[in-house]
Amino acid sequence: MADLAAGDLTYVVVGKQRKEDSGNKVINFTVAFGDSALTYPANGIPLSSAKLGVPNSIIALVIDSPASGDGILYKYDKANNKIRLYRAPSHTHSLHLNQADVVDSAGSRVNAGTNLLGSNTGADIAIAGVANTSGAGGIVNVAQGSLTEVASGSYAPAATTLYIQVTGY
Repeated sequence: MADLAAGDLTYVVVGKQRKEDSGNKVINFTVAFGDSALTYPANGIPLSSAKLGVPNSIIALVIDSPASGDGILYKYDKANNKIRLYRAPSHTHSLHLNQADVVDSAGSRVNAGTNLLGSNTGADIAIAGVANTSGAGGIVNVAQGSLTEVASGSYAPAATTLYIQVTGY
């Protein structure tokens, strides 16, 4: 598959542009791209400064939000004038039952030795969080990683519209 290029993006001005006291333009746009056929290029999706109405220099570009709920985080790479796509890290928890902690009474039942977890009363069970598995049992936070950029050449975004505000001259 071919990669997304600057010419594959559709830019639409939303509302009126305004000028700041400094003479810089502030313009709101929608930028649409993706059809599940073109793939994410290495180091981001290139933008056209001229199509953003500020052919000389982009001072700031703010991505307000995508119209889709695809779970991708969109960030502007000012140094390269590109939109970079990131995925949030997975976040999980583990339930740790300490072998030494055995509770079995009319109100609760936790027995690590036989992997039994339940309540004799039918009530909900609250399990406290713990930092690690070295002490009492509980829900253990598993360290989450950092944002990961979408792999180039292997991710083909579906139709996506970003709402952006660009400042420049």
